[in-house]
Amino acid sequence: MRFRSLSRAALAACCLTGLASAGAATPQAGRGDTGPHPALAMPEDASATNDAARRTASRLKMALGACFPDPDEAAPQATAPIAFTLDGSGALVGIPAHRGPSPASPASRTLYLRALTALEACTPLPYRGPGTEVEAVISANGIDSLRLLPAPDRASAPATARSATTQATEAALDLTRSERREIQLRLRLLGFDPKGVDGVFGPNTRAALAEWQADRGLPASGYLDAAHLRRLKAQSKDRYAAYEPPAAAPDPPPVLRRVRVCRETGFLGLRVCRIEYRPL
Repeated sequence: MRFRSLSRAALAACCLTGLASAGAATPQAGRGDTGPHPALAMPEDASATNDAARRTASRLKMALGACFPDPDEAAPQATAPIAFTLDGSGALVGIPAHRGPSPASPASRTLYLRALTALEACTPLPYRGPGTEVEAVISANGIDSLRLLPAPDRASAPATARSATTQATEAALDLTRSERREIQLRLRLLGFDPKGVDGVFGPNTRAALAEWQADRGLPASGYLDAAHLRRLKAQSKDRYAAYEPPAAAPDPPPVLRRVRVCRETGFLGLRVCRIEYRPL
């Protein structure tokens, strides 16, 4: 993928410009922050709080949009709703969840993977404040919309990575490579394709795990624990039992070379030759 480049200095200047234009309405509690992104001060008044949240969402949308690859014209009508969590310094927490229909269409899955790549490349984002959840709609052109979830919505929203399984819970399972291949196969049999059954949990396997977790109402972290693994095995039990691996391809026939073999006989010193075919 080819990304548009945006230096930290340019991103900071962009965000500082946004704050300066909104300075009359927003208390400047973040002027003492010497980091690359300005801090966000949240006013007490509800309408002012909503305005500040909208301005923050606009800055996040602009900053994240700069990390998306060039527009993809393959599926211009496709979208991928996602949700992710930022901590108080704008860093990404866990793995973003796919909030669209499941199983996702190929075009929606592609957009979701583009969003994962963009978030990984762009964070930390220009946000300072309490940890927050963000919802966004991704399209072929980048980000269609982005909003911060208000506190009441966070309480009723599906669980995200802040309460999810983690890399540590999965490491505690001490999975062998063979067991990882089995997990990838079970995901694929359930319709969540990890793009390979090789025993290596890369970004595609993490995305497939997160999609399966979100579809089952679990925290979509992309990591397993013992309870999630038992549930995955129970849900895929029948399909896994009925699965027959493809037959191994037969060995190709040997390649032969034509050889002329000669020898002398004892009778009158005659030389007798014949043609043989021998493997290379």
